[in-house]
Amino acid sequence: MMITNEKKFKSVEHMRRLLILLSAVAIAVLAYWNTSLSPVLFYLTIGIILFTLLMVAWHFLKGLAFFSFEEVGDILIFRYYSTGNFNFARMQISISHTDFAGFKLENKIFNLRKNLILYEKINNRKASYSPLNISSLSLSQQKELVDKLHKLSK
Repeated sequence: MMITNEKKFKSVEHMRRLLILLSAVAIAVLAYWNTSLSPVLFYLTIGIILFTLLMVAWHFLKGLAFFSFEEVGDILIFRYYSTGNFNFARMQISISHTDFAGFKLENKIFNLRKNLILYEKINNRKASYSPLNISSLSLSQQKELVDKLHKLSK
């Protein structure tokens, strides 16, 4: 069983890069041809820049990240890659079924961001991993992941 958001992640990442490129072109147009632009083109250019800034801020708050969960034999493999605007986190977590000590879900930033915190038994103690953002998974994928982890934590 594999749960991933690869297709959505790639499409959103391509859209974000296109918007940033379009915004850079709009800024260049404003900088060099500002006096000769008609009011309609001027406001359209400003609108493109504002829309890009809003989309970048939305993805920053939501926490766009690639997430993948796979169960190979008796090992749980979580892959996480964040392409946020200011932080680039990349990690792979492998936990055996016997060492899996549970998980916790937490909502952040007005419930826009949903984090998964994994726990593992290490030397008879419970250790936690850094939170993994699962907001970009669909609701059905999130439910499937939570159901699978509930079964394993019992």
